Amino acid sequence: MTYLLIGLALCTIIGPAFMLLPSKRQKAQMALRAKARAEGVQVELTRIDDPDPEPGKYTSLTGKPLDPILKCVAYRIPRKRLLDWRKRPMVNWKVVRKHAARSDLLPVDWQWLETAVESLSSQLTTVITTGLPQLPADVVAVEERNYQVSVFWQERGGERDLSAVVQFLQTVIAAPLFEPGEDDATEDDAG
Repeated sequence: MTYLLIGLALCTIIGPAFMLLPSKRQKAQMALRAKARAEGVQVELTRIDDPDPEPGKYTSLTGKPLDPILKCVAYRIPRKRLLDWRKRPMVNWKVVRKHAARSDLLPVDWQWLETAVESLSSQLTTVITTGLPQLPADVVAVEERNYQVSVFWQERGGERDLSAVVQFLQTVIAAPLFEPGEDDATEDDAG
């Protein structure tokens, strides 16, 4: 009986410690994030407004409506600024996945928000529209804000999905934000 009580006490003390260990899925996510950081991508846990909230998903047990906030991970790469970036208007753009959306300019299920498409360069618009179908199905939004291109992803996939996200980010920042002009040198090119 004494040994049983000692064993029970040890299980009570040690048991919660094992619950703190990361699960297999959490370890895989940590490995994906480390690989992304090694490729120069900033990774941040964040919350965004759900662009396509399902009816009834954001309701409390008592029936009270909740804010449609979605937990996801932002994968970001900064864009090199132009030398005259202070003279140019700030251009922030965002596309979100909405299952009922239809657009002539974007693939099915994607919708422009927060910008006039005409303010972006035609090359950037082409890169975005051709790259969106290559992204994993659990990417919910893509945006550029303050010269940071971000992909908001729920990380349900593996390394193949990560490489698609990183490739998309690198392609987007390589495309010019504005239509090419004669004085569009970047800060890094100047010295």
